[in-house]
Amino acid sequence: MILITRDSGRIARRAAELLAGQGHRLHLATRNPEHAPTYAKAETVHGDFADRASLQDAFAGVTAALVVSGSGEPGQRARLHQNAFEAAAHAQVQHVVYLSLQRSVPDSPYPFSRDHYLSEQYLSPRACRARCSGTRFIWTCSWNSSALTEWCAGRRSKGEALSFRGKTRHGRRQPWCCRSRAEFTT
Repeated sequence: MILITRDSGRIARRAAELLAGQGHRLHLATRNPEHAPTYAKAETVHGDFADRASLQDAFAGVTAALVVSGSGEPGQRARLHQNAFEAAAHAQVQHVVYLSLQRSVPDSPYPFSRDHYLSEQYLSPRACRARCSGTRFIWTCSWNSSALTEWCAGRRSKGEALSFRGKTRHGRRQPWCCRSRAEFTT
């Protein structure tokens, strides 16, 4: 069973479409289950990053999870992410993919970058070793990571063109729209 958090968001929704299309059984966690899309072999569950009990229930029986960033004010997201990571460890989820942010650094002028940095630090092997004994593999997925570089190289070697697929709200081209991020993550 694979859990996807924030299922009402664009990246999570696309990841759910891809995984459901491959026949995977899914738990789709969202704060508002009534707004979640429906897929074959998918169960929508209540999972609010601010509500630890709902996360415990959402992660129960899950072997892998895609944790998409929680929604909250700057300075709060790291705590919300930590709630999800702790629920995953408690449920002994084997693989957790956390969708982070490019250039997450502690002194970033962008406040959400600082939250993602703290979340990544919480998942570092040294910090996680004692807390995550049942979770065998946690991977922090940043968009400037070597994993993304390898994925792009693999796609290019198969003759696939990687082009700018979307535009920002300011009309500028962006290389990684929600669809390509979901494809990479799944």
